[in-house]
Amino acid sequence: MNPADSAPPKTEPLTQNMWLGHEQQLTFLAEAMQAMSVRHECSMESLRDHLSSLSAAAQGPAAASASSPPLRTSPVSDAHLPPPERYSGAPGSCRPFLIQCSLAFELQPSAFPTEK
Repeated sequence: MNPADSAPPKTEPLTQNMWLGHEQQLTFLAEAMQAMSVRHECSMESLRDHLSSLSAAAQGPAAASASSPPLRTSPVSDAHLPPPERYSGAPGSCRPFLIQCSLAFELQPSAFPTEK
């Protein structure tokens, strides 16, 4: 029997389920990456301000008061992400669901004040 003559193998339902919601997963991950980028940029700016004030303080008290920019005291707000889709129970959708949960925990720490 010639393998080229045989019909193509059927796609398993598990594989098909893995691709369902793919676009939604990508959108969620893109939003999460954007939020992480914003938080990173705010952290870097705060670090630059802090280093600048430390440098000015090392030059002397008079120079520190004249050239030091005021320190930012406003906390970086949590990113607003949609809640993860409800887990369907399909083994193929477990990993994306857990990734969504871990991103939500990391990017919205004030929404989860306890381990519960």
